[in-house]
Amino acid sequence: MKHLEVTAYVVTALGTAIPLWIVLSAFSQISPLSAKFVAHILDVPPLVPRVLCVLSGIGVVAISKAAWTLQGRLYWALWSVTFTLVVCSATLLSPSKPLVTMPILALVGPALLHALRQLVFKEIDSVVWCRAQCMATAGTSSLSMLAWITWIAVGFPGRERWFDWPTEFGDLHLQGRIRWKFAFILWSSAPGCSVLLALLAVVYWVRLSYLSLNTEDDRKAFIGTSVKQLLGCLVAVAMGVWIGASLSITAEREEMRSETIFMAFMAVLGLGLWMKTTYGDKAVLAVVGQSNAANEALAILESSWVKGFILMVGAIPLLVYAATYGLYSRVRGSARPWPLIETLGAWHWTDVIVKALWLILLYVFLVVAMGKATILLLAVTNEMISNWPVIAVSIAVFVVSFALFMLPWTPGGPIYLVMGVVIVHSSESHGWSSEAAVAWATLLSFVMKLAFTAAAQKWIGEPMGESEWVQRCIKVHTPYMRAVEQILQEDMSVAKVALLTGGPDWPLAVLCGILRVPMAPVLWCVSPVLVCSVFPCVFAGAMFYWQHWDNAHKYGDVQHEESGLAKVVLVIASFAQLAFTLIAALCVQKTLEANFEQLSARRPQDEWLHKLDELGEARWRRTIRLTSWEALPNTLRLALCSSFLCAESSLVLLNGPTHEWFGMSCFLAFDVMSTVEKDLGGRPSAIVQPLGWVVFALAALSSGGLVAYYSFLAQQEASAEIGEATPLLNDPMPGQPSNKNSA
Repeated sequence: MKHLEVTAYVVTALGTAIPLWIVLSAFSQISPLSAKFVAHILDVPPLVPRVLCVLSGIGVVAISKAAWTLQGRLYWALWSVTFTLVVCSATLLSPSKPLVTMPILALVGPALLHALRQLVFKEIDSVVWCRAQCMATAGTSSLSMLAWITWIAVGFPGRERWFDWPTEFGDLHLQGRIRWKFAFILWSSAPGCSVLLALLAVVYWVRLSYLSLNTEDDRKAFIGTSVKQLLGCLVAVAMGVWIGASLSITAEREEMRSETIFMAFMAVLGLGLWMKTTYGDKAVLAVVGQSNAANEALAILESSWVKGFILMVGAIPLLVYAATYGLYSRVRGSARPWPLIETLGAWHWTDVIVKALWLILLYVFLVVAMGKATILLLAVTNEMISNWPVIAVSIAVFVVSFALFMLPWTPGGPIYLVMGVVIVHSSESHGWSSEAAVAWATLLSFVMKLAFTAAAQKWIGEPMGESEWVQRCIKVHTPYMRAVEQILQEDMSVAKVALLTGGPDWPLAVLCGILRVPMAPVLWCVSPVLVCSVFPCVFAGAMFYWQHWDNAHKYGDVQHEESGLAKVVLVIASFAQLAFTLIAALCVQKTLEANFEQLSARRPQDEWLHKLDELGEARWRRTIRLTSWEALPNTLRLALCSSFLCAESSLVLLNGPTHEWFGMSCFLAFDVMSTVEKDLGGRPSAIVQPLGWVVFALAALSSGGLVAYYSFLAQQEASAEIGEATPLLNDPMPGQPSNKNSA
């Protein structure tokens, strides 16, 4: 047994380190071989990696199904082929999707060790193997970081600044063969892989801690903690979608927004699969059933809005999955439905499609259209006032930024960034030093944020708090919202700081007013935003300005480095806010668990809301019965399906690889440093390309299905005389406050 343990430590160490070193020798600026290898990859026809990617996806689906049916050599033969396809496709796709492919390549070693564990080292104790994996990943992570730090400290011939690239990679970038994003990933691949392996070592350590527990109660408590942390990660990823909007300020997608959000989702999916394999379905479900916070979260996930969101973002994968199941069941004859098919079959598809249509319309016209209009307004503001005196520019930018902040859909990142661009430009034009200009822009942005928080709380939140409709919409009487209220009512705490700093700006400021939270503690607790969001975004804006304008006589020829560093700063700021969001989610769960009985008890002032909930639930059940998919006329079914097809097509055109594959874009490249005269020919509407107008037209056409649906629902309710049988939701209920003081 000692011999096997020693073998486990040696195999895990070599199996983790050698594949990673091979990857870094091919995809790291540290390696002298990397430039030549990358040049060879760039010569591969684009069709090859795409075909390999499709085959890899088919292989992954086949493995997920084969895991339940195939055993022995056949399964591992399929696993080996799929593994080879994934590695080859990730290697060839690295120049175009480096943030997605590099983590896959970095995890080649742990994947191989998983296969070796199942095939060769089954006799080794799980605790020993897990400890060996933890030590191997931690050691390899440390060595990778040490190698990169040594390379940065020693340097290479021709380097002037610590963030410079070797000449070969600079030439590839200047020749247009590789984009800045890929070059930066090659520069930072060693520390990036080091961080990834460090996180994996933490995962192994958590599993080791679980396996080392002796009693069943301790294991259940450990699983409960893991489930809560995973739910917190889900909240953080949802917040990541909001933060992603604040990174769309640059003309191109070099800021890594889509890839960052994709990797966040994949990380949560990976954690979920890891929990399934580590603890088992029965153990996790048993613990979830005993967790009040988990039950509340799962109840929220059962909402039709959540299902509509899943359909919106996953329509194509779900369609492929359903088609695969249909083909499989036809070939194999009558077979037991796959788990996901059973879940989808239980959905009320009419309601889910309607919710998905609403979400797509809100995304296209509120997020995309208003986002482009906001960028256009900010660019015009920058163009008009950047040459004014510093005080005049400061006042004008403060007023415009404050007004934009008062709009619910405006994220804070672009506002801070534009304040950095405009104020630094004006200050330096009037002789200010760069440090003084950045400091003044940061101070003004921070004061504007505090002013907005106070104004939104007093001018919007408190008047809205008097409206019964608003109280019903935000559900102030539910345990989750009461837990949030309990945190916000505290004078000063880590939970309150995390909630106010990590949450979206407008909703939380208004919520504080609705809940009548004292203003002074709110302003004090929101102040850490200065470090995690305001200063990084302002500094990024300053670097965008330095990169855009011809400042070679002052800063040297460092345009691509400053542009890259600005985008890196934005990504760092987004992850800092995600960290606060995760802490806030965990704190809310902790508060809910600790005070669940108190938070679930009905308060006298909320009795009318509970009664309206009961009426709303009865009306929803009635609507579900009247609008079941089987009961709908064929024409309405066709209208809903056609509308969803149009809406989903608009999403695909907006977010798909239309530019990379067909050379077509929905919008012209336009950022806060652009001008309407020079970049749009004097026509603001020119920012929308013909493909963009097609997107808006498809989204507008999709609203026809909603019109048909609500017309049908009104006819059904009228024929059933629901209005005479059920009190209207707007009628005062016993105990409900009077509408006389409503806003």
